[in-house]
Amino acid sequence: MRIINGLDNLSSDTEGTVVALGNFDGFHRGHHVVVGEAGREARRLGVPLTVVVMEPHPVAFFAPDVSAFRLTPYDERALLLERFGVDQLLVLEINKDLATMAADACIKDILVDALKARHISVGYD
Repeated sequence: MRIINGLDNLSSDTEGTVVALGNFDGFHRGHHVVVGEAGREARRLGVPLTVVVMEPHPVAFFAPDVSAFRLTPYDERALLLERFGVDQLLVLEINKDLATMAADACIKDILVDALKARHISVGYD
């Protein structure tokens, strides 16, 4: 699995992907469903499967005095995603720019323009 740290490290071979979007602070059955749905669609379309996450955990940014609970540490999560068949892991640093980006700008700038996502899977929350 290829790990991509930030949008600046995207290359043309990351375009046209299927995206599973979430924090995936663990990798439990609910996450399997989201990533599995994206994986099925990626195989159907013949394109890579990319999981997009934010680091550090968003709680660390929005509530720095609250302990950020993680079910799975970062390295272990990456290994689990790789074993599940994820082709690429895009890690976005959560900072003021990303945290204050409007939802429609985030969709356009990251998912449409940068990744040229062909399909996006997200959980209900």
